[in-house]
Amino acid sequence: MRRLAVAVLAGLMVGLTWIGVSLAEPAETGPFGVNMGDDPSTMPACRHDVGLKWVCSQFPKDLPAAAYRTVNAHPSTGICSVMVLADVNEQDQHGTYVSNSVDYYRDVIAKTYGEPDKIDTLVPDSIWSNPQDWTKSIDVGDRQYKYRWGDDGQLSKNGVVRIYVRAMGYSYKMSGALIGFVFENIDACEEAQKSDDASVF
Repeated sequence: MRRLAVAVLAGLMVGLTWIGVSLAEPAETGPFGVNMGDDPSTMPACRHDVGLKWVCSQFPKDLPAAAYRTVNAHPSTGICSVMVLADVNEQDQHGTYVSNSVDYYRDVIAKTYGEPDKIDTLVPDSIWSNPQDWTKSIDVGDRQYKYRWGDDGQLSKNGVVRIYVRAMGYSYKMSGALIGFVFENIDACEEAQKSDDASVF
């Protein structure tokens, strides 16, 4: 009886130790709680749109300021990228709001994924170079204001190989911050979709 009690106690201690480790060291999850290879059809808030694209009304770890959410996925690879459009502003002609938003998300993401490269350019001789045309210059593609991670090929965390945060312009005064995470299975994902599309010809 004593041996049985000791064995039960030992097993209980092992179980408690395992539970303690599990609680102290939870499994890492990908951006917005979405992991590489996840099946979007099991996510109740997501519906298939076209091709690789799935539109979601919510993510497991959601961004309160998100206005639009998508994932790209193929049945053979699962999810291969995730994107959020956040901080949409309809009165941002000078781009102050969106540039501040992009800088903010850069700081937040850098805490997990390190320092990015910054791109802040305007096409020479652009007719949209005045301060009041900042958002319009983004809209027409003359200006880029964004941060990128992974250009050096060194990024690899949670299956993520590339990240971007960029200013988006929609007309001359509507703006938003586009946040994207690309997983290491992106090439297989896109090639699978090309094979599917080629089968109809």
